[in-house]
Amino acid sequence: MPVLDWLNKQHALRVARAVPCRLLELREIHGDPAADNWLIQGDNLDALKALLPFHADRVKCIYIDPPYNTRSAFEHYDDNLEHSQWLTMMQGTAARACVSADHVFTFGRGLYPARPPYYAGRYRFAKHYYGVIGDLKEPAPRQFDHEYHCAVALDELPAVRHWVRNLARFPEFSFWLPTASDRFYPDFVAELHDGRLLVVEYKGEGYKSSDDTIEKRRVGELWAKLSGNLFLLAVERDEHGRGVREQLLALAGRAAIEEHAVVAVVADTETEDGLIRAGALGTVVSVYDGGASYAVEFEDLADGMGVVFLAADAICKVHDA
Repeated sequence: MPVLDWLNKQHALRVARAVPCRLLELREIHGDPAADNWLIQGDNLDALKALLPFHADRVKCIYIDPPYNTRSAFEHYDDNLEHSQWLTMMQGTAARACVSADHVFTFGRGLYPARPPYYAGRYRFAKHYYGVIGDLKEPAPRQFDHEYHCAVALDELPAVRHWVRNLARFPEFSFWLPTASDRFYPDFVAELHDGRLLVVEYKGEGYKSSDDTIEKRRVGELWAKLSGNLFLLAVERDEHGRGVREQLLALAGRAAIEEHAVVAVVADTETEDGLIRAGALGTVVSVYDGGASYAVEFEDLADGMGVVFLAADAICKVHDA
């Protein structure tokens, strides 16, 4: 496929990416408001960046007014630029497929309009920011393909400071991202200990490959790339065979678990001392490389008590009930 290239192209790309998305300010309304036509006054690049949160992946064609090629310099319009300079300017005003980094979430009192019935399951969530949890039910036994298990894994993720069950259709309180036809309300929003947001959408086996899911994944990943936060479209088992807990760990990493903390093995793990079953409890005795690996003491190994070296993704901290 032919590729358009010119002098200083890479610099033009960097400049365009560095310009932040801006918010539009409504000044006046003329004619029929239902027509949904917009007239934006401002710099071309700023205007196009401001449109991205509303029209990401929806524009099929853009007409950009070309130069007159008169080789003349006017008071407000320089028409005497080299070809490469025109291409650089046009690249800078091209609409990029992204969403605004301004879509954030605020954890605060009185900002969670959950309605009954509230969550009333057996698991006691320790990190949900609010005292009640809206729109979450405990599934039937052996129903593992369910967003509830994603909530439990999120609650037990060491890197998470607190999280919230996101409520759909409350745009003034909830976290949402724009799609081609509606607003996308992901299932969970968490704040990590390092200050970043982790936004998670769970999809069951029957929906993980749908067009709607693909669009939401793209929008979420673009938001994360722009804002420096994290987005995960979680499934019961991903293409690498990882469960929800492992998917979260792979994306968000983990805060270092302190010495003397009680930990659980997240999956059956083969070691030099034999097989350690998932759920086995041990105590951290040493931390290596800032939490990349741990020395964990177990009481019920094949040969009795012993210390095993485990990678960070093999264990999770056990919180008091």
